[in-house]
Amino acid sequence: MSSTVFIDKNNKNSNTKYDLIQSWESYGGKIQCSYTKQLWDSNDLIKMSKHMAQDMSKSEFVKGDVVAVLLSNTVAFPVVLMALLYLECNPLLLHVSTPTAELKRLSDKIQIKGFIHDFIQSTSRFDLQNESLQSKIFWTYEIENISLKAGIIDSNCDGACHDTYGVVFHLTSGTSGQASICMRDQEVALAEAINYTSLIDIYNRARVVITTPLSHAFAYGFGLISSILTNSTLILNPVFNPRKILLEMTRNPCDILTIVPPMIKMLIHEKKSNPELEVAKNVFYAGTRCDDNVVKKFEEVFNRYLYTIYGSTETGGISTNYSKKHKLPNLGKPFKNVDIEIRNKDKYKELGPNIGEIRVKSTSMMQGYYKANGNIQDIEYFPVGDIGLYDKFLKLLGRTKDIINSGGLKVDPGEIEGVVLSYPNISDVAVYSGKIETGDEVILCAISTKDTKINIDLLRRHCLKNLAYYKIPRSFYIVEKMPRTASGKCIKVKLPGYTQSFLE
Repeated sequence: MSSTVFIDKNNKNSNTKYDLIQSWESYGGKIQCSYTKQLWDSNDLIKMSKHMAQDMSKSEFVKGDVVAVLLSNTVAFPVVLMALLYLECNPLLLHVSTPTAELKRLSDKIQIKGFIHDFIQSTSRFDLQNESLQSKIFWTYEIENISLKAGIIDSNCDGACHDTYGVVFHLTSGTSGQASICMRDQEVALAEAINYTSLIDIYNRARVVITTPLSHAFAYGFGLISSILTNSTLILNPVFNPRKILLEMTRNPCDILTIVPPMIKMLIHEKKSNPELEVAKNVFYAGTRCDDNVVKKFEEVFNRYLYTIYGSTETGGISTNYSKKHKLPNLGKPFKNVDIEIRNKDKYKELGPNIGEIRVKSTSMMQGYYKANGNIQDIEYFPVGDIGLYDKFLKLLGRTKDIINSGGLKVDPGEIEGVVLSYPNISDVAVYSGKIETGDEVILCAISTKDTKINIDLLRRHCLKNLAYYKIPRSFYIVEKMPRTASGKCIKVKLPGYTQSFLE
């Protein structure tokens, strides 16, 4: 079966370069999927993605459609992704726990044609009976014990999609301050993987354990695409189980492990309980900053360096402190095809010389944020929303935006506030960052209410119904009146448990 029935690479109306598809078709690695309990050979995976595209081409998805992908970390993720790219659809990568209500809100902003979901019990919160979605299932596909279903979404979105084909859309709120959809085509995805693997030379026919969702930009670029490019074996688990993952790496030594900071402490605890367990030879974390004491403890317990990858969804990977000889200071050096500028230094001169806002230009830069009018802004040096110092090595000092990092996933407080306000008798709300005893950043929510007897447990259930689990506030506080300025801006420093993110 030839792939040319799906993609016309000579189509002059298409503005996408299909380097990623070509890399996929020459992939010589494997995928170890704990959910299907199989080790999948690349030849079988490539054939399966082409067969799925052939089958899907008879359905209601056509070239240019935006298709929401809500899949767990199983073999189905890369197969579905590539099948959609073969069809020149535009996959919108969403967290597998995204509920129907959240998908419906997205579909009213962007013209999402439909969705593909795996309905795995331990991860899915998708409710097909949700009246607001009004979806119909029109396509099913079985991969071993994974049952994939696709449906059409009844959308109120009037804005037409961009004239783009085979482009991956990522949900992000990391730097803009509001939930946005980031457009990154196959060329920049491959450029990011080239940046990673050119410097991190251990990424060659490696065994790579991915713990974060493949829908997350870090796991997508550093994990999936880099593995495809280097013929590596990708090891996938739908849920993070520290004992199970350490046991796998002990029995079958691995080269690379990717994690986010909250997982680091869980691995340390498991190692202390079971000293015989081992970790991968090289461990990388991303998503948010990690306390220096936690990094030091990990390195002592496992006798391994813990490296960081600094980047954003918009720019791809920016820098790493990985080195063949020794770990570099702070965030290390930029990748080869990444240029960093520090701007607006006068604004932060009280913090020290040459400190300012970090701006980045790279080959892995996004095309832009999705806009209903079809316009794509011209990006040269992108403001990543962080304050830092760059003198041989990059040092991060703090964030310029009030975005919350929840377990390595960036969260827009405004989205949560909207959901909380939709609950009966809530008159005002503020969502903000706090810290628990371990130093981890958590989401807090203060409310003022018309009913002082409001049931917080029912409010939390309302949030669970409408938001992905990592967006649920850890604590809710009832305040008599929300502290606000004359212009209406919330004075969050006066709220219970508030922790200022800047310079922490």
